[in-house]
Amino acid sequence: MKVSIPSKRVCEVIRVMHGSKLASWLNGDSQALIVDNKSLSELTTVLFDEVQPSDWILLEGDLGAGKTTFVSSLLSHFSKGSVFTSPTFSLLNVHEFPSASIIKRACHLDLYRIRSDEELIHIGLELQVNEASLVLIEWSENVSPDGWSSFFNVTYCRRPKRIIRISIEHLEQPSIRRYTFDWLRYDELVGQIHS
Repeated sequence: MKVSIPSKRVCEVIRVMHGSKLASWLNGDSQALIVDNKSLSELTTVLFDEVQPSDWILLEGDLGAGKTTFVSSLLSHFSKGSVFTSPTFSLLNVHEFPSASIIKRACHLDLYRIRSDEELIHIGLELQVNEASLVLIEWSENVSPDGWSSFFNVTYCRRPKRIIRISIEHLEQPSIRRYTFDWLRYDELVGQIHS
């Protein structure tokens, strides 16, 4: 299903058409929204209202598609006025939100530069993830399903409760993106992340 929405109505249309729960909107099926850059904050507001501790958000898309912009917009709801940058070189940025509601920490990974699945084991994500964490991963598709399985088996990292995959793609106009949302189960992450 593809939904194209004028900029000022994204949040309202999502809530009216699909109820207040993004999870119930997806119903296991892939859903796509076409959103301009001015409406990104509205879209991430809806997601902010729905994310829970131990959720993992996997962001996929070409270079420059807007993955880091999406993460920055989402995290800005936790900490107004803060600046969030890509962990392209550090691979992992950890942001603390002590006064936030139930999510107290965000672990933001950028896996663009990893060359092998084994590198994931050495990043230290498992040391940062706890019961109050939200994990956001750019370029998650750079790790094979076997790599994800090894990561969880070797590091004993806390497994995600829910996994939301968001694919971002450019459209003809530079300020317009298509956001496709999918829910994954843990066994899909370790068994068929590239589906």
